[in-house]
Amino acid sequence: MVCGDLHDGGSEMEAMTVIETLGDLGPSILIVPGNMDPRGFAVRLWEKAGFSVLHKRSLEIMGTGFAGLGCVVASDPRRWRDEKRCYHSDDEVYRSIKEAFEKISAFGQRVIVTHQPPRGILDRAFDGEATGSLGLRKFIEEFQPDILFCAHIHEARGEARLGRTLAVNPGEMRKGLFALVDLNLMDKDAETTAPSRVVWFGPGSRGGWQKE
Repeated sequence: MVCGDLHDGGSEMEAMTVIETLGDLGPSILIVPGNMDPRGFAVRLWEKAGFSVLHKRSLEIMGTGFAGLGCVVASDPRRWRDEKRCYHSDDEVYRSIKEAFEKISAFGQRVIVTHQPPRGILDRAFDGEATGSLGLRKFIEEFQPDILFCAHIHEARGEARLGRTLAVNPGEMRKGLFALVDLNLMDKDAETTAPSRVVWFGPGSRGGWQKE
């Protein structure tokens, strides 16, 4: 799963280089757009490459339901139409992820993939500002999916609990950071003090990756 910001603006030709590299990792790439992914072409190129785009969508894989929402909240409506970035309103966040989630709510495991984190969870920037979405937090509190993968704030890599929902920010892929979560080990009745099910990876000293 890729939580967005695969590109940093740029052209379609530049984007294809990154897409081809990511595609080499395997056939099952689930992805949502980040605020830096151009609205004008990112999703189109991802779908052409065979990626499963979860933005405002849902799907089922081996009995697990996945639903997603990309972009980030912008208070200025003029930014919502920016083709070089990906923004929306906080009201749209709650409405869109709720609609996508309703299609997977009956599955045994329900996984949410977003770019922006919920307010107060893995959302602190370097300057201490809370940058998460209020709409997403409202959704998580009301519907308690099993796990949330999010990103956006690179320095907020880590895991946290919001009720029974485990939130994970896997870190920057360009720095060789990622995380693995075995959904078969997830405890649906876990309390906030439940042991972690996340395995963290970073770049190895001799190339490749290693557990942290």
